[in-house]
Amino acid sequence: MERDEAENAFWIERRDKFLAGVSDRIRSMSLGSLVLIWSLFTGEHTHVLDLSKATKISLLAIALSTVIVLALDLLEFSSGYQASRQILGETKRMKKFPHKTVREKTLFVKQLLSAANLLMLIMVLGYLLAGSIVHAQGAGGMTDYYGRWCNGNTNTGTVTVLVIDNAHGYDSVTLDDSACTTPVLGTNSITFDCNGDAYKASRDQAVLDVIFNGDSQDKETFYDCKK
Repeated sequence: MERDEAENAFWIERRDKFLAGVSDRIRSMSLGSLVLIWSLFTGEHTHVLDLSKATKISLLAIALSTVIVLALDLLEFSSGYQASRQILGETKRMKKFPHKTVREKTLFVKQLLSAANLLMLIMVLGYLLAGSIVHAQGAGGMTDYYGRWCNGNTNTGTVTVLVIDNAHGYDSVTLDDSACTTPVLGTNSITFDCNGDAYKASRDQAVLDVIFNGDSQDKETFYDCKK
C-alpha cells in the first residue's frame, strides 16, 4: 500500500530529526573525547593511570581521527548546503558537481569513523584500567606513599625533599635527588635505604612520618610539597 503525502511528510520529518540527532551526538562525543584525552595528558597524575609510550601514541591517533570526524562533519553540512542551492538554482558555479553524493558519502564515513574512534577509546581506557587494577593489587597499597614530600623551612631554603613514585614503571625513592633502594611495603609502612642509612616511612593522613635507622626518637614529619 502506498503512503499518502501526509504520511510521507511525517516520515521525512522523522528521518531528518534522527539524522540531526545523530550528527549532534557525534559532535558532542567527539568534543568530549578530545577533552578526555587532553585531560589524560595534562591532568594531575595520582599514579592511578600509567601512560606508556604506546598508550600515548594510541590516544594521539584517536585524537587525530576525532579531529578528522569533526572536519567531515563540517564538509557534510557544507555539501548539504551547496546541494540545496543546486536544487533551488541559486548557484551558477559547479552546477554539475555532485554535492549530494559527497554529502551522503561523507555522512557514512563520519559515522563509521566516529564509531571506530569510540570503540578504540573504550579499548584503550579498558587497558589502562585493567593495568591499574593489576598494579594496585601487586603494589598492595604502595600508591598511598606516592608523592613529593618536603621537610624543613622553605623560607631559609633548608628543605629535604623525598620523592616516592612509579614514574619509570617501578617503585622508586629519591632523597634530595639521591637514588635510594627499592622501597619494601610492610603492614603499615615502607622501608628503604639511602646513602647507607635505613628509613622507615608511615603514612598518617596528609603527612609522612619518617624514622631514621630504627630510632623512634629520630623521626621527621614530611608534608606534601604542593601544600
